[in-house]
This record gives sequence, C-alpha cells and structure tokens, in this order.
Amino acid sequence: MHTQPLLRFRRGISLIEILVVVSIIAVLLAILLPSLQKASEAQERTLCATNLHQWGIGVRAYTIDNSKFFPYNGNAVTINNFCPVGGDDTSWCSTVVQKFWENYLKVKLDANLINSNANNVLFCPTNEWHPFAIKSWNIAYNRGLIGYCYLPSRNTGSMNYTLAGGDIDGDGSPDGNGWVGKLKIDGFNSRAPIMMDLIQADSGNWFYNQTVPYANHRRDTGEPWGGNFLFEDGHTSWYDWADIGIGGTNGGWAVYYDVAINR
Repeated sequence: MHTQPLLRFRRGISLIEILVVVSIIAVLLAILLPSLQKASEAQERTLCATNLHQWGIGVRAYTIDNSKFFPYNGNAVTINNFCPVGGDDTSWCSTVVQKFWENYLKVKLDANLINSNANNVLFCPTNEWHPFAIKSWNIAYNRGLIGYCYLPSRNTGSMNYTLAGGDIDGDGSPDGNGWVGKLKIDGFNSRAPIMMDLIQADSGNWFYNQTVPYANHRRDTGEPWGGNFLFEDGHTSWYDWADIGIGGTNGGWAVYYDVAINR
C-alpha cells in the first residue's frame, strides 16, 4: 500500500517574536550596563590609589635618606646644575622631583613619557588632559608634567594656593601656602595631603574644546565623582566631589584639592 509522506511546514519567526527578544535584550542591557560601569570605575579608583600609595612609599623613603626633606620642587636653580627645571603650579615638577621618580619610583626618564597613555604611576588611569597636552603641544618629558597634583616644596608664588585649609592655626596667614611650601615631612601641616587626583576647570569649563576633560574620574558632564588623596603617612583616602573645594587658582584656572583635615 502506497502512502503519501507527511508534509512538514516550517513557520518563520514573526515580527512580534523578534520585538519581544529585542525588548528582553534591551532590558538586560539596562540592568547590566550600570553595574559594569560601576565595576570599571571601582577598578580605576583602585589603580589610581595604588599609584598614589607607591608615591607615598617613595616619598617616605626619600625623606629618610634626605634628613626629612621632600624633593625640592621650587624655582629653577642653575648653580652646579642643581635644578635646571623648576616646579610650577600643581602638576609641573622640577628636575629634582623627576630624579626622585627615577630613583624611588623606578620611572625611566626618556622621551617615551611623551607617549604615555595615562597607565603608569605618573598618571591616574582616568587622566586624559595632560597626556593629550603632552602629545598635542610636544611638551618635553623633562618639563615634568604629571596627571596628578603634587604639592610639597613648591614656590608659593607660583599660583594662588591660599584657598586651601583656611587659617586653622590662627596665625593670620593662609594655611594653603603651608600645604605647598612645606619643606620637611612630619612638621607643620603634616596632616595635610601631599598629592591628589587632578581636578581642575578653566574659567568654569570642564572640557578643552568640548572634548577632552580636564578632571580625573569625571562624569559625562565633566565634573568629577571625586578624587583620591595621599597623605604624609602613606595612606590614601577617597573624597567625594561634594567634599572638595578650590585649593588654588591661576588666572581662569581653578584647581580643586581643599579638603577638611584634622590638625
């Protein structure tokens, strides 16, 4: 007896089913992306704090070897070629500080620093502005520009540092100058931070040419979430943006590093 085979028909996926799948994927992405972003931000904060911790160890070792003095970071001193390049503002570092990097942080001082992608101990992993500036304007590596603010042993006339710290000691002079002018560790202003994330704005703007952010750990708006701070004893602390005030100014530039400290 001959029988006809059963015919099987394949039904295509309907538009409604496709839309359902797309909707499910969209919902999953909406749930997962914020978590992934937070995880990425947490990793960047940890890497940044690790950089600062290495600086803290190096600074302490340097001060032990040099009668408690911080690396000199003031004006250029050409006598005996002591310090051909002086420190400036909060992120430009002197020849002496650069030698400190080489000897205590094991940073190789050569032109490859110009090609930094902000993934070494001199730059926060979120710092975009200074690597961009170094490459765009061919800033020489021996100018000592870093992706953080480093304060001790600077010339207090380099910019207006007086906004940090207030006058807690009541001596009539701003404590902010003591944060940047102190020459030795474990002395006056010893509880003030010595280094922190670069948080700055130019005339109220958070971006260069509306594209490159000036601040580390920045939000989409350009304002930072906050920053890591390094203290003399080597510990680092994260401060939220709401707890950070202007520490210094230079023309239209404002640098934010003023935080409450216990004397």
